[in-house]
Amino acid sequence: MRVVLFAVPVRASLAAGVLLAACFSWPAVAAPAQTLNELFAQFRACLKSPAETPEGEITLRFSLRRDGALIGRPHITFARLPADDAKKRAALEAVAAALDRCLPAHITDSLGGAVAGRPLTLRLISRASERGI
Repeated sequence: MRVVLFAVPVRASLAAGVLLAACFSWPAVAAPAQTLNELFAQFRACLKSPAETPEGEITLRFSLRRDGALIGRPHITFARLPADDAKKRAALEAVAAALDRCLPAHITDSLGGAVAGRPLTLRLISRASERGI
């Protein structure tokens, strides 16, 4: 499994790209994230891609509140999912479950003030070759 994280400032807003596999499990976090790098390290630590996850790609755009909670619903800006409706539904459910488990993010007040309301981009990629299939 391959994980690459990067952040790119865009105009007045903050855009952060995160390349992850499709499912997460949230471990205990010792201290709240103080920087974007630490926030992305939390997402990386949350990463887990089970074998039954359908192959595909989804890019989400979302915003966090000052306390790390999700604002509204994430927007799917790109999707390459299986043609089979059952597999497509399974992939979308895996992404929704991942967000439920990983959010709210454990962040400091200063990082919360910096990211609050600004768009973040999360790219989820699940490939059979990365799961050892």
